[in-house]
Amino acid sequence: MDLLSGMKQFVAIVQAGSFARAAKDLYVSPSKLSKQLAWLEGQLNTKLFIRTTRQLEITEAGKLFYEKALVALEKAQEAKDITFELEAKPHGLIRIGTSQSLGQRHLTEIVIDFLKKYPEIKIELMGSSRYMDLVEDQCDIVFQITEPDNRFENCVIANDKFTVLGSPRYFKKHGKPKTPEDLIDHNCLVYDIGGYSNQWIFRDNQKILASGNFLSNNILSLIPAAVDGIGLIYFPSLSLSLEIKEGRLIKVLEEYSERKVKVYATYRRQATRKVDIFLKFIKARFSEIIK
Repeated sequence: MDLLSGMKQFVAIVQAGSFARAAKDLYVSPSKLSKQLAWLEGQLNTKLFIRTTRQLEITEAGKLFYEKALVALEKAQEAKDITFELEAKPHGLIRIGTSQSLGQRHLTEIVIDFLKKYPEIKIELMGSSRYMDLVEDQCDIVFQITEPDNRFENCVIANDKFTVLGSPRYFKKHGKPKTPEDLIDHNCLVYDIGGYSNQWIFRDNQKILASGNFLSNNILSLIPAAVDGIGLIYFPSLSLSLEIKEGRLIKVLEEYSERKVKVYATYRRQATRKVDIFLKFIKARFSEIIK
């Protein structure tokens, strides 16, 4: 038993006017309530009641303690209510790491809408062309189109696959490739992320060595070039959903596209409530984007 619980029981006894009625209100036996009052009096080193067989009379010390106990219990309830309100209204900082393409093309818009709904939350959104690490980069959440980091919790935000795309202007001038082999005769815009970046992979693990007159390690440089009819691009369609929706880029060779990717959110185990709320929000938004 603690002092606050003792105060609650003491106040209940005073307000009920008897042990029997107070015990009934508190759903305890009169004998147990009497022992708990004795504990409280021992803690205070004073008598709070004068008890006889016929009546229960509060002492002067008891009257003073009753007044202070009412104030203390009210303050305790206020503190509880404030804590509940803060928990009910998410607040604080969320640090988010992501690839530049995903961050600039989708996450920024989603973050803006999220902040409109949860203005007490502060977000730091950091984009990078390299893999971001939850610990080294001091992030709460990392979004990547890579294999998940098994040191932490991971959830799939969206499923996607690599697709070849070109603009109506390009296809009007050069025609559409009918098979992956046809890409040899087309100008392919290469996204250089090291390794075998110029390998475009299709059904049955068929690999085509793409080549063209524009190579970049920044997908945001290649997208406008593809839209302007310079060449074809090979990238997850999720990052190009706006251009596809508006008809500025058209998918080709879809029946050959089988290189699947997943957008993962990586976060710490036992994530805070604000992180959980953000993850639910972004999952819902990504489901709308890929419809």
